[in-house]
Amino acid sequence: MYTKCGDISDSSKVFNGMRRNTVIWTSIIVGYARKGLGEEAIRPFPIMQRRRVLSNNLTIVSMLGLCGSIGALLAGREVHAHIFKNCSQSNEYVGNPLVWFYCKCGGSHTASKVLQKMPIRDVVSWTAIISGHAV
Repeated sequence: MYTKCGDISDSSKVFNGMRRNTVIWTSIIVGYARKGLGEEAIRPFPIMQRRRVLSNNLTIVSMLGLCGSIGALLAGREVHAHIFKNCSQSNEYVGNPLVWFYCKCGGSHTASKVLQKMPIRDVVSWTAIISGHAV
């Protein structure tokens, strides 16, 4: 609730005082990102991974969008490594944001490789790669 309302201070206090699951971790990441606090939004993901909290598609998509929007290539590559180990990058819900991330960070060649490995390419996939090459 605090995150949704944009109250990051109270959201952080509640977050720090509770048991955390995937939904809670994702909420704090998204909350920081919505407030334009990109660096702060990236920090919880590695901690989440070290604590072996499973991430879901929303966590991954949020992190890739965040990394792409602030140009955090290293953090985005860490998310990609996590996808490679634990998820399926052939899933278009994860593959499309991965293509978009690499395009936003100047890695259109890597974005093309990701696109080629996706078994299903939709209009979002093609739009991401075309706009990425255009930049």
